[in-house]
Amino acid sequence: MLESGSRHHVFNLLGIPVFVDLSAVFLLIIIYQWVQQYSPMEKVVFILVALGSILLHELGHAMMSRLVRMRGIEITIVAMGGTCSYREGAATPAKSFAISASGPLVNFALAATAWALMHYEILTTDIGVATCLFTFWINLSLGILNSVPMFPLDGGQATLAGITWLTGKERLSRTITLYLALGIGALGIAFFYTHGPDYYMIFLLIVLLFNSIMVLGRN
Repeated sequence: MLESGSRHHVFNLLGIPVFVDLSAVFLLIIIYQWVQQYSPMEKVVFILVALGSILLHELGHAMMSRLVRMRGIEITIVAMGGTCSYREGAATPAKSFAISASGPLVNFALAATAWALMHYEILTTDIGVATCLFTFWINLSLGILNSVPMFPLDGGQATLAGITWLTGKERLSRTITLYLALGIGALGIAFFYTHGPDYYMIFLLIVLLFNSIMVLGRN
């Protein structure tokens, strides 16, 4: 079903509408570039695990949004992964913190489950081992990346909401979160330049720094 703009409604997941934006083509291209060294079977498994992990990450946000009584909840798969949005409901700092933190927590839970399956050798077939291995590393990476306190990542939103929740002072919270983003961004750029250089990660950090300054620097 074609929706307004560039989105297509593809299905509902636990009552949550899931859309795919046309920009998601770039996400598929990025994922495909990562799997060139794998066998055909491993390529299929990696792509399915990556897309499934992104969807479950956003479902974590959506379920928490529903739990705290948000309305109009939607998931959209886009070029940089996914987004979860809602149109109705009062998003207090406490609710915003819970919603933002739920996505990375889902990834860490999936990584822990995959590690347990590998550690106790529950799945021993080639496809089972590949699925567990990819699930572990993809979700560990997604969880860590999304926990970084920079915008528009979950970590940035959770940090801002959490400090505002604790202090009740939004301006102070913006300042603290901005300095955290600047410090971590600078350290990250220095690390990836001296250990590589990894220009993809450097570019990503620059984009995140720019977004953090734009969001947190305004009055």
